[in-house]
Amino acid sequence: MRANPLGHEPWHGWFALQGGHSNSGPTPQARYRGYYDYRPTRPLVETEAMYERVDCGGVNTPDDARRSAWKAMLCGSAGYTYGAAGIWALKWDADDERWKDYNHAIGSWHEGMNLPGAAQMTVLKDFFTALAWPALTPRFGDPGWAQWADPERCVLATEGNRLYLAYCYGETSAGTLKRLDSDGTYEAAWFDPRTGGMTSVAGAFRAPDGVWSVPEKPADDWVLRVALQDPP
Repeated sequence: MRANPLGHEPWHGWFALQGGHSNSGPTPQARYRGYYDYRPTRPLVETEAMYERVDCGGVNTPDDARRSAWKAMLCGSAGYTYGAAGIWALKWDADDERWKDYNHAIGSWHEGMNLPGAAQMTVLKDFFTALAWPALTPRFGDPGWAQWADPERCVLATEGNRLYLAYCYGETSAGTLKRLDSDGTYEAAWFDPRTGGMTSVAGAFRAPDGVWSVPEKPADDWVLRVALQDPP
């Protein structure tokens, strides 16, 4: 974690992360945790990660952009900056040769602003603004809150034990959520981060021993939402 020495500078107010490109993969949870736990506390924002269609060690796909965004938000990021070829290192038109090694996969900024990942960022924004997302606490693979078959690629944040959000982008979502209210009733659903569609998992359920086995996600990367239902 490379927070020093900036974190102790009197003029320093927040951490800007550069999550990298397709040759480095999404930022590891451990790195996010280093910034999240840093004292004195500073907000962190993922400002440059997997910019869509930018060629830097490989061309980043909409999947790359989406995965880094969801992972950042559930790892305590105070925000996320989406970027795209043509917009980053502005490419005016197809004849613009500036930064061509990075932007050759796209013709102009007009194309860049309408790439699929941009629409998927709207899905992400609508999801988080519909709930009190600043109240979420990232769990960073803490086995006291969940155990996963793929703990790096199943990213969990919770609001106490009232709301569990897990973004699973690996091959499996197999795992167990813990510390559920043994007297409460929960509802679980899978959320599609591409379209915003919601698919119910099993309707209302109870967890008398405080644990619940996570089913397999529908495909690719999906978000699990498990919410405690308010009593009548």
